[in-house]
Amino acid sequence: MAEGDSAEKKSSPIKMKPLRDPGQSLQGRLDDHLYDKVLSWALIALLSVVWAGLEWYFYLLKIPRSPILFSLCAVAVVWIAVIKIRKARSEAAQLRQGIEGERYVGQFLESLRADGYQVLHDIEEDGYNIDHVLIGPTGVFAIETKTVSKPDNRDAEILYDGEKIEVDGHLPDRDPLKQAEAEAKRVQEIIQQRTGQKVPVRPVVLYPGWFVRRRCRSPKIWVVNENHLQAWLDHEPMSLSDADVQRYASVLADHVRSKERTRFS
Repeated sequence: MAEGDSAEKKSSPIKMKPLRDPGQSLQGRLDDHLYDKVLSWALIALLSVVWAGLEWYFYLLKIPRSPILFSLCAVAVVWIAVIKIRKARSEAAQLRQGIEGERYVGQFLESLRADGYQVLHDIEEDGYNIDHVLIGPTGVFAIETKTVSKPDNRDAEILYDGEKIEVDGHLPDRDPLKQAEAEAKRVQEIIQQRTGQKVPVRPVVLYPGWFVRRRCRSPKIWVVNENHLQAWLDHEPMSLSDADVQRYASVLADHVRSKERTRFS
């Protein structure tokens, strides 16, 4: 997910854009069609009906027209609309950056399939989602992606001391360590409920494109960028067989499908 930025000029930490997803062009065309052609004309039609209704209201009740009152109302509405639109554009930019970051990380994780890993993305739970789950020979990992903009005119880094994370000298609004830990616990619960086995799940907070400086050794929660994750996985001992990997990936996939069936039933 993406996080907010201060007034300082910043840009996305991801320099290499992720590859496109299947049907992404059609999805973009569909979104443009709905917003530009459907929503805009619906608003025009609604305004036309409202305007006609007001004209009939004044005509039937013989109420004198008051352009000053309507002008003041229009100014107030436009002022509120500008504020709402600016806020919506800022939120949309953060969402787009978050989507880009999750796609970028997701594609990186997909490359680990060659090393015997299975990957699941965007597991929706009640009120939150788990960005990625990586299952392979070295264990099970719940990965929370944090796509944070970086300053354009200076170097910046993530500091991690084992207890807290500082992003360019600032504490995040939400504690990503607690978030990742809760997500790992939930993945562990799902596997245990469906297999009867309590499998350790490593919480991971991944900041794509950032340099992460650690001031601790062997932390319970990994805080890494995409390159560090590969190196840390390579140094982990083998703990799961191929059969275990397939089984845990299968039960998580079944969980996702059951949630989808419940949501749309």
